Amino acid sequence: MGGFICTLIGVICKACVDFLTKSFGGGNAEFTSTLFTGIAIVLTVIGVLVTLKRAEDQKGKLTALGIHAAIWIVGYFLLGILIPLVIGAVVLCVVLTFLGLNPLGTLLNLFSGTASQDDDEDLFQVQKPEEKTVEEKVEVWRMTETGRREDLRVNSSGDMYYDPDDEDWHKIK
Repeated sequence: MGGFICTLIGVICKACVDFLTKSFGGGNAEFTSTLFTGIAIVLTVIGVLVTLKRAEDQKGKLTALGIHAAIWIVGYFLLGILIPLVIGAVVLCVVLTFLGLNPLGTLLNLFSGTASQDDDEDLFQVQKPEEKTVEEKVEVWRMTETGRREDLRVNSSGDMYYDPDDEDWHKIK
């Protein structure tokens, strides 16, 4: 089994690098492609040798070589299709996240069963800011001997006022 995994890792390396170097290019694209082709070949040779060592007869060895070839042919073809789809899905998720939607969170909630299936609400809900309660400012005043209004200081909680005559705080009635 370990030999097949080595071959699969080699195919994944080769397919990913080929897609990226052909799509995006760059100055070192040819060197990078050649380097990873070499790595893929070395991994495949290691995988084949490990598999052939464990095979007991000629039929088992031929079957193992056929599986390695199938991994290369089918794997490289399928990865050529899957890699652009995965990259497109990642880009789509990033764009939707920046727009305020959370597609991954919604999908995970759906798969975990925490989202109710009976709700007709939208999957994406915009959060509204909480409304702040406006407290009334309490004013305490008294009339002076001359008939003018004198405002008195009120504490921050609005339940006591300061009387400058006796220099003490009193509860507001």
